[in-house]
Amino acid sequence: MVTEPRTRIVAPLDPNAEQVCLLDRESAAARKESPSAFLDLARSQDTSETSTVFHFEATPDIWGRMSTFVDEERECCRFFAFEQWEDGDEVLLKISGPEQ
Repeated sequence: MVTEPRTRIVAPLDPNAEQVCLLDRESAAARKESPSAFLDLARSQDTSETSTVFHFEATPDIWGRMSTFVDEERECCRFFAFEQWEDGDEVLLKISGPEQ
């Protein structure tokens, strides 16, 4: 049985929000894992002026962990857009800021 690769696109909560992270100590403590700990799992990253694509190994749990990261991160950085997708042995996460 062949399954189609998954794709998830998550628009910013407020594309016009000030580009400031609203994460406070209480919210940080409630997260499943810290943003830096999660992003440190990436094999590599590609950065442009308005976005960064993180490349992760396609492990059994990475899709769920990435989805949780996106859901939590968009609450504190309301101006970011996210896209996650599967591509062969990788799961990629694109984080985009507002156009300048």
